[in-house]
Amino acid sequence: MNRYTYRRPAGFTLIELLISVVLMVILVGVVVVVFVNTSEVMTASEAKMEVYQNARAVFEIMARDMAGIQVSTFRGMGIRQPTVYSTVYSNTSGEYFVGFFTIGSWRQPSGAGSGTAEIEYRLRSTGSAGLGLVNIERALTYTNSVGTLVTTTNLLGQYVNNTGGALRFRIEYYNKDPAFPPVNRFIEPPTTLRFFQTSATVPSAIRISMDLRDRRTKVVRSFSRVIWIATGGN
Repeated sequence: MNRYTYRRPAGFTLIELLISVVLMVILVGVVVVVFVNTSEVMTASEAKMEVYQNARAVFEIMARDMAGIQVSTFRGMGIRQPTVYSTVYSNTSGEYFVGFFTIGSWRQPSGAGSGTAEIEYRLRSTGSAGLGLVNIERALTYTNSVGTLVTTTNLLGQYVNNTGGALRFRIEYYNKDPAFPPVNRFIEPPTTLRFFQTSATVPSAIRISMDLRDRRTKVVRSFSRVIWIATGGN
């Protein structure tokens, strides 16, 4: 019997090394795919939540402004339906969809202000004709010791969806006329102007429906909100 027994040198063979590398590549690939999918789901969820919160904030601002609507012989509430993006884009001041006088408070360069002010909500293009980016703008006109001032604010972090030149935006007003069945009492105004000049004719509610699109993630969500008008009689 030999006094010395052959022992294989410690280490991996080439086949074992190749198998280890293949298994490692597969494992890393699975981890990367799971990570990417999870990140995409989280990004989309965050975008949807941001769109929802932004739309809710816009509706709350509008509801607050409309709570104090004032009408008289020379002051009323105007409402119209903008439908085509090209019209919004060509109008540098935006296309308003509702305007009214209200009593409330606001911020101005000199501090807080209050009293009667005119407010218009507009759809306004914020990009080139090809991009089709439409934001909701709030224009506040008020008078103080300096004179008549106008402040405008973009309310959306996203954009009103625009597909094929048709804006995914709709405004309707409530009509209590018994001739209209309950399901048809929300009426779409004309594209020109529907003007309400007395408390008896001001609608008791308006309904706004729109699709908002997040530019970064392309997420689109639909929203609809009924805003009740305390001073409305119709």
